[in-house]
Amino acid sequence: MALNITSVVIGSICLACAVGYVIARWKDANLVAALAKAIASTAFVVLAVVNGASETGYGRLILAALVFSWAGDMLLLSLRSNMLLAGIGSFFVAHIIYAAAFTIDDLNPNAFFVAFAASAIFGSLVLKWLWKYLKTFIESRCRFILPPLR
Repeated sequence: MALNITSVVIGSICLACAVGYVIARWKDANLVAALAKAIASTAFVVLAVVNGASETGYGRLILAALVFSWAGDMLLLSLRSNMLLAGIGSFFVAHIIYAAAFTIDDLNPNAFFVAFAASAIFGSLVLKWLWKYLKTFIESRCRFILPPLR
């Protein structure tokens, strides 16, 4: 993929809005957070389109997964339980499509295991860091679909 100014601008917008979303959530600026999330999510779909995602089978699957991820992000902006469940469902479909995309070309087992190990280590470290906050988050966001945590 050749680096071009359009990609840099769209990627910068996506990154700036993602950072803006985190700051807005931290400051309880819900409207700003929703707007930043919507723009960032839209930017990552546009970035894929601008860079030719629709030109290959792999790219089309990644684009479809990004669209389902975008829909999940938009659905999660609502606090209504049916919207939350639809958003979770949309993310589930997105991840199934991502998995399908990664099976289109020959899979290099060495690269797969290295990536899996690195992801598992990184994920474990992030989970350890965030664990103290997860109980409160789950109780406040998912109280209507999960039993109370004790």
